[in-house]
Amino acid sequence: MQKKIFKMFLVVVLALSYASLAFAGSWANPELLLEAKQLKKGMKKSDWVVIDCRDLKNYAKGHIPGAISLGKRCKKALRDSTSRAFTDVSKYEKLFSKVGISDKNHIVVYGEHKITDTLKDTAVAFWIFEYLGAKNVHFLNGGIDNWINAGFPLENKPNIRPKATFKVNVVASRIATTDEVVRIAKGQLKGVQLIDSRSEKEHKGKDIRA
Repeated sequence: MQKKIFKMFLVVVLALSYASLAFAGSWANPELLLEAKQLKKGMKKSDWVVIDCRDLKNYAKGHIPGAISLGKRCKKALRDSTSRAFTDVSKYEKLFSKVGISDKNHIVVYGEHKITDTLKDTAVAFWIFEYLGAKNVHFLNGGIDNWINAGFPLENKPNIRPKATFKVNVVASRIATTDEVVRIAKGQLKGVQLIDSRSEKEHKGKDIRA
């Protein structure tokens, strides 16, 4: 089976999490990135699900009221072990349904950027939900740090949602095959920008892991 590579728009998500919403009106999808005030307002609705992408230890110390945990950091809980391909999407249907997430929910993911650096975990979760066809996925701008800075409270009791039904509807365009990337690198596909999301040393060839 041909290896697949995550599309590098995750890097854009990472950058946007630190960006201001001053120019939100010019974005293609400004609703994907939420401010703390927007989350506080939206989570009052029953169809909103908030996911804490940090580990269970930090979740227990204090999390956004109503937020659920997947039991471990989102990157470990959700990403395929090969980091390249999704061989069985049914496992996501089972997991999300079990923890009470529907593909029709407004799903908000967040991490903690200053201490545990779970920004990457949050981006992974965001992309996986988008790839699996969730209708409304949002990324909390600045994570729990901005929630706290906005003066909003935390809670430490765990939250358990009733079981739901998550139906996977894969959006194939959100993953790039090796062949596609090779064609881009050779200049055969125009108007496409590749972004290297690895470290600077990896980018320069000083840290070779492949």
